[in-house]
Amino acid sequence: MIHVKKELIIVALMIVTLVFVSLISSSYILAEESGIPLRIDVYIKSDTDLKILDVVIFVNESSVNQDLRQYITFIKDNVSIPLIQPKSVVKDNLVLQVSNKIPLGEYNLSVFLKAMIGSQDMHITYSLVNSTRITVPISDEATGAQVYFVIRETDFVRKLEWTCPIPPSKYVPPTPTKPLNATLIYESISPGQRLVFLLINDTLYGDQWFVAGLDMFVRDLSSLGYSVKAYLIAGGAPSDLRSLLKDGLSEGLVGAILIGDLPAAWYEMYCWDTWEQFPTDLFYMDLDGSFVDEDNDGLFDSHFDGEGDKAPEIWVGRLDVPNKYGHNESEILTRYFFRNHWYITGKITVPHRALIYIDDDWVYMAESVDNSLAKIYSERTLVTDKETTNSEDYKMRLVEGYEWVHLQCHGWPGGHTFMTPNGWDGTVYTSDYEAIDPPVFFYQFFVCSGARFVENDYLAGSAVFMTSHGLTAIGSTKTGSMLYFSDFYTKLAEGKPIGEAFKEWFVLHGESLPCWFYGMTIIGNPVLTPRLESAKLYGWVKDLSGNAIEGAAIEVYNYASRVLLNSSVTSAEGYYEVFVPYGNVYLVIHKGGYYTYSSDVFYHIALTERNVTLTQKLLEKKDIMLVVDDDSEYWIDQGTWLEEIRTVIKQAGYDIYAWNESIQGLPPLEALKDARGVFWHTGTRYLYAISKLDAETLLQYVQSGGKLVLEGEDIGYDHGNDTFMMAVAHAYYLTDHAGSPSLEVTLSHPITAGLPSNFTFEQMPPFPDGVAPALLSPYTEVDISARVYNIVDGDTFDAFPIGRIRLADINAPELSEVGGQEAKNALASLILGKEIYLNVDDKYVMDPYNRLVGVAYIKEDGGYLLNVNKWLVENGYATINDYDNEFNPSTWRLYEYYPKDPDSAPVLEVIKYSGTPYSAVIVYENKTSLSKVVYVAFPLHYLAKDIRDQFIRNIVSWLLSPPDLSYFPAPYIDMSKKKVNSAIIVGNSDPHGPCGGAHTLDTVGGMMIAAQLGYIAGSEEAKLFLDTDVAWYNYSEAKVYYWPIEGLTNIITVGGPGVNQITWRYFANPWYAPGYIQWDERGNQLLITPSNIYNESEWVALGQDLAIIESIYVAEEDRYVLLVAGFGGDGTRAACLIVQLFGTDKEIMKLRGVA
Repeated sequence: MIHVKKELIIVALMIVTLVFVSLISSSYILAEESGIPLRIDVYIKSDTDLKILDVVIFVNESSVNQDLRQYITFIKDNVSIPLIQPKSVVKDNLVLQVSNKIPLGEYNLSVFLKAMIGSQDMHITYSLVNSTRITVPISDEATGAQVYFVIRETDFVRKLEWTCPIPPSKYVPPTPTKPLNATLIYESISPGQRLVFLLINDTLYGDQWFVAGLDMFVRDLSSLGYSVKAYLIAGGAPSDLRSLLKDGLSEGLVGAILIGDLPAAWYEMYCWDTWEQFPTDLFYMDLDGSFVDEDNDGLFDSHFDGEGDKAPEIWVGRLDVPNKYGHNESEILTRYFFRNHWYITGKITVPHRALIYIDDDWVYMAESVDNSLAKIYSERTLVTDKETTNSEDYKMRLVEGYEWVHLQCHGWPGGHTFMTPNGWDGTVYTSDYEAIDPPVFFYQFFVCSGARFVENDYLAGSAVFMTSHGLTAIGSTKTGSMLYFSDFYTKLAEGKPIGEAFKEWFVLHGESLPCWFYGMTIIGNPVLTPRLESAKLYGWVKDLSGNAIEGAAIEVYNYASRVLLNSSVTSAEGYYEVFVPYGNVYLVIHKGGYYTYSSDVFYHIALTERNVTLTQKLLEKKDIMLVVDDDSEYWIDQGTWLEEIRTVIKQAGYDIYAWNESIQGLPPLEALKDARGVFWHTGTRYLYAISKLDAETLLQYVQSGGKLVLEGEDIGYDHGNDTFMMAVAHAYYLTDHAGSPSLEVTLSHPITAGLPSNFTFEQMPPFPDGVAPALLSPYTEVDISARVYNIVDGDTFDAFPIGRIRLADINAPELSEVGGQEAKNALASLILGKEIYLNVDDKYVMDPYNRLVGVAYIKEDGGYLLNVNKWLVENGYATINDYDNEFNPSTWRLYEYYPKDPDSAPVLEVIKYSGTPYSAVIVYENKTSLSKVVYVAFPLHYLAKDIRDQFIRNIVSWLLSPPDLSYFPAPYIDMSKKKVNSAIIVGNSDPHGPCGGAHTLDTVGGMMIAAQLGYIAGSEEAKLFLDTDVAWYNYSEAKVYYWPIEGLTNIITVGGPGVNQITWRYFANPWYAPGYIQWDERGNQLLITPSNIYNESEWVALGQDLAIIESIYVAEEDRYVLLVAGFGGDGTRAACLIVQLFGTDKEIMKLRGVA
């Protein structure tokens, strides 16, 4: 998927158009040193798979007013922008100086861009001019301007030429025909199977051999998982056939195969300085669009959305023998049916390889085409030499045999012609294909009108039907062809049939360039798929120092199902290789002492090298793991800024560890938990920034109490409003560009401390996401819950104890209709056996059939409800039908935030984009699980350095700040696991170590707390220990040490330091605790806090005691310690009572000793 920034692309194209119309040109300006900096941000968008080797921006001075020249020093040198990756956006700035002496007014700045695509020895250049405008005088602050360029593949592609002196045939109005007679001769429909229509010219059906071959063809389609309806067609016009196909959509129609000479729709359009007339099968593919004949000449000339859109709903293929062989058509098609059967059953084979033959005008495309076909074929022959691409060489290579031939050259329906630097060099005619009879199954004809099936003789028809191996060809009926080959070949590499891959390619690109693509068609059987060999995945495994790692386990899993596909072990040199089926895979590599390496491998090619770096496990816990998510497909500007963030965190005194995904793979959950907090930095990267696997890991991390910073401008763009956004980022994604250059603090919070209330980006981020806190929608309420025990159909179910429920405002197909059983199965897999939360219609409650009407939700992890109604619609199992009730489907959100106690897990907006409704920074804090999340929806890089540094320091400080007593009983109970996560320790009643004997009240108090924590957790009580059971006192060092007791995590220590040596370890000095206890010269205890000193003698004089409750985090031990004590036994008992009654509605008793 291409990350298309639509708003900017539209603006850019408008600017380009204006520039070419009037070519308003001025210059970049450089003024006196007293001037003001002017930053020009140059954005370049390439939507192709072609690599841009160089981009140069420079200016000229020719059109600058003579009066201004005294103030201007011109830039003479070119300014180079780094390499632009395929389908990415690159941004660079030019910082210039503008003199204050420039007269008042507006000035145009023009930029001349020169791009070169292709490889070093096979390339083509393209130039483009763009401009922007600045106003003088300039403000005291740096002024910025932005220039956008959009470069498309077709800017570089030379159009195809018709190389035959005989012009193409013109449209001839058909003679009046009889009304359509469509006779159904075969029907086999199975639930869940894709439906294909066969439309057969009825004149062919009189041949018994043809009938036998057709029967075999139908059975072959069924063996590939298709349902089939076959019609004999007599009479009728293209519009009649289209209506028949359109009716099939309700039955699940995915494609149609037109067999024999059947009506074709014609289209006319102005392309490349001439009017073209051509047959178009898009008329049969796009069944909900509208085709219009504006001038009533029998040819369509306009294409509109109509009832739906202009994209195809089905694929279409033609089995149409060249007209010159029409007298023998039934026999030729019968042979084709048998050939098709032999291919499907494996009885006919050719070498599994591809021939890529590209003539002079398109050699710069060779690398891209070769990389695309490499996803299918490990063996490929690439021919691009301008001296040797000629007819004789091509014919000689055809004889060698290939499964797929990709040809790019000039031609016409009857053949194609090659050129060398000295001129044209030979023609290959359709008769040559028939004579050579090449052992080739599939063809991609980038040849002018190579699939123009209305001609007496046409190239694709001869290659497919008049040879002993031909099966399918892709081509065009006009001057045009396929481009963006990668998007087509990638679909084939995924195992999709040619027709489906072609349809999906057309959905992506068909409307972008009608002159190139409206004539595209499939000749032959579209349900076939090139054979996919096992792909070899190989590489070397090393550590961060570059040393080979022997014996590392290699595992490759299916990306979707996580089924193990193959495994291996690295050699002494660290080398591995595994063979796996085609498709997306999940690579896992592990060895003891190293973190597990994992990475997704998308669309891997037949030979894929993946070198891996394993990271040694940390020996001690770090404060922050900085994850640089730099393995995304695309990025803007530099993408990520590791050092900017790492330097600030390190200078703030934190122990930080960086993890680069492009080197170390996806960090496992274990690695994240080896740091107190995680800072996940995506910057301007997009498309798989925070991949699906990363998202799953982060969901587990946050739900287990992790502390996380998410930073980057396209996290929301990539994820929409999926589970990750709801349960990790805790935000709703609203827009790809918030559109404001400034930010506004909306809530006083530790992470905004010291920040201005309003501040401006030093440099506008390219595409800052606009989001909102994931709060409960005002349209959502839950009236009742019930457990689902029966699914009636796709929109109705039964739940105990409330009975039958009809989901409001949606319609799923009936069980007898296409898709009905699938919708029922989908609903069952989602809710059967689960508890649902129902928002019942307040207006009518029930429908006429006495079914409760409502919106149903199921609970997801993280306190979120999934809207079942909307889920069914979004996944294609139901459609919206807004009935008369309280609900408005347009307000539905897929997820709703629904925690048990919203106050214990608030989601807060702390910073917004000024003048917009969009949030920029969202904070989430769960006082039960202890998880914290800060989501920054823009790259921090674009803030001024002082503000950025302060903000980062604030975020990390808050993220790592230990929970105070408002969190209790967390972290001493792990509610996610329903277990007490701490041990309670009371002092021994005998004198020991530095302590005297503890009072019995301490033991009683400890038992009270243990019982209460067990009750809250719903599990066993906390373990109760004597301090001498878990620790011992070293008299020579005057220190308390723990015995090696397994599972001793968090601690609740009961009693003061005079009776409990664990309390003495942590609270008898200022090393760990802000509030600690010492003794004065008379032996009285002193509680010393940051704000006061409490003396035991003063409380005893009043006949009172002091209850002390304090929670601390001991970083070097990674444990929380809770002190529950008093100066004496009564104070300790009172403190224990307070802890015991926490969270209950019981009033704390006014006893002696309670303070």
